[in-house]
Amino acid sequence: MKYLLLILHFSICSLTLAGSGGQEGGGGGFVHDNFIFYGKKILYYLRANPKGQKVQKQYNLNMCRLKNTLNENLIYVHKDRESMFDHRGSLVDAYTYRWAIHLHDNHWKKYFEERTDIYFLVFKELLRSEGTHFDKAIDISNTIKNFEPQISTSKWDQFLQWFERKDQDCLSNEDLRIISENEKNFQLEISYDDTAMTSDTACWKNVRTENLKACYWGVEVAKKFKDKMKAFIYCSKEAKDHSERIYCELGAYLYFYYQN
Repeated sequence: MKYLLLILHFSICSLTLAGSGGQEGGGGGFVHDNFIFYGKKILYYLRANPKGQKVQKQYNLNMCRLKNTLNENLIYVHKDRESMFDHRGSLVDAYTYRWAIHLHDNHWKKYFEERTDIYFLVFKELLRSEGTHFDKAIDISNTIKNFEPQISTSKWDQFLQWFERKDQDCLSNEDLRIISENEKNFQLEISYDDTAMTSDTACWKNVRTENLKACYWGVEVAKKFKDKMKAFIYCSKEAKDHSERIYCELGAYLYFYYQN
């Protein structure tokens, strides 16, 4: 009996990728680590630089929430993909929803190498992750579009002490629930028998009872639309909450994976 290990990228919720390849998250990599590094520099600027403090005050930025967006397990880099689409079917180089940032490897590698408006781009995704509206995130990010923070060693050490201190008092129960689900689900491991498994039995074997209905629903949605992106979009629009959307899209993913 042959078993495979499927590292299921659960962020299929509202995200469709075309082409072949893998993803990295939480474990490092050029784009992943540079995104966090530049994110730290932005937060340092907002905390330690008088001009940055002015931006923070002007837009009433919550530094605690922004810090939590740089959780390494909530930043995912999609490798070797020809295209990345958001939930509306638009071609994008990044897609961010609540407490999860997805980056297209090739595009972002080029941005970091060429330093193409990199602070603006990173800041926008951080703001989107913690819940800032898209248009407002762009306006705020534009305030640091052309800057290079001057970092002093002593202030950087103080900043790192703050950054590395776990701080979740600023997060609501809903925030904590979504973060926890994203951290667990992005790295969900499914052990299965590839000679006998179907999408229905994969739901049954790997999903808790309270989420089975949503997983089976996702299978039926996939059967109806016969198109992965349309199935994911339907789940995103019709699910009554975040958890139901996650497991609906898992069911759809499993259907297309097993093609049954």
